[in-house]
Amino acid sequence: MTGAAKFGGEGDLCHIMRNISAYQKGAIVGGVAPSGAGQARRLWRGLVLAISVTIALPALATERLVIPFDLDEYDRPIVDLTLENGVTTSGVLDTAATMTLIEGKTAHAVGLVPVEISPGQPQLITVLGLGGPEDFPLLKLKSLSAGNVHLGALNAALDTSPAVEGVYNVFPASILEADVLDFDFGKETLTLYDGRPNGRLSARVCKTDLHEVSGLFYVDVEINNVKGRALIDTGSSITYINSRFAELSGVATNREKTKQLLGLTGEEYDVRIARVSKLSLGQMDLTRLDLLVSDPALFTHLEIQDQPVMVLGMDFLSHFRMQLDRRDDSFILRRARVDCLICTTTRVSRID
Repeated sequence: MTGAAKFGGEGDLCHIMRNISAYQKGAIVGGVAPSGAGQARRLWRGLVLAISVTIALPALATERLVIPFDLDEYDRPIVDLTLENGVTTSGVLDTAATMTLIEGKTAHAVGLVPVEISPGQPQLITVLGLGGPEDFPLLKLKSLSAGNVHLGALNAALDTSPAVEGVYNVFPASILEADVLDFDFGKETLTLYDGRPNGRLSARVCKTDLHEVSGLFYVDVEINNVKGRALIDTGSSITYINSRFAELSGVATNREKTKQLLGLTGEEYDVRIARVSKLSLGQMDLTRLDLLVSDPALFTHLEIQDQPVMVLGMDFLSHFRMQLDRRDDSFILRRARVDCLICTTTRVSRID
């Protein structure tokens, strides 16, 4: 399936909604889901890490910091994590998370217990997610590693949600310190380095302003020539727009596909499918897209629910090499392969 046929189409969204549990349907936007990665991918990412460390040994000051990951069946990056006591686990590498989240089984394996303000009374910490703010018990991690990136002591939140098979820990990209966060989704690596973003100019298809606000990454976008802002979310399978953006841009509801979607999610979910005539991101224009319209509680908490806002999820981002340049406040997309139809800088027309 080509990138142009995948993004903005019905198939991917329906596949996701058809194959997840009722619990996951409520949290699919920005949530986590079971991994479908195999041993071949694990061997490849181990090789990538070994090479990066070997090259770096003669000059540790210029060591390339590399975090390999697997893309699960919903295209979200899953990383191997090592905590104190040598306990290993997996986590979602999430650009829309602001706090490390440790699920109960992992905390038990490590021997972590919540910080208490008095006997039996855990200290709580508020974590922002797409579902809005939520209070979790505070954990103190002595160490956390991913790839050859080693973090010292840091705060984390204990996920007290009911245990669900396949639910992962959350590893926020915002805690990583580097000028450039270089996500190569084709090679399944995140590389951290200072200076200018690497890559050929000829492969660049988009460069626009990057806004980092309280650990969240936003870029400027337009829908049908109406300006708005998009949250970069590698933890979300789906790209979607909020109701205000849909209203201001005059998008029409695709009633047939909305009916199909509600048949999969249930009538209790206030969502619909809208036909977007044109989505513009930097120098890139995409046309005739079917996108989800949804209003996550996070937007209300941030008091931006009345502004045109959207989320760029992995159904879009995974087609590119994505670079977050903090020093230059720039968001860059590079062509991942020559035959990537969605990567063209000219308009892409899509008939679903």
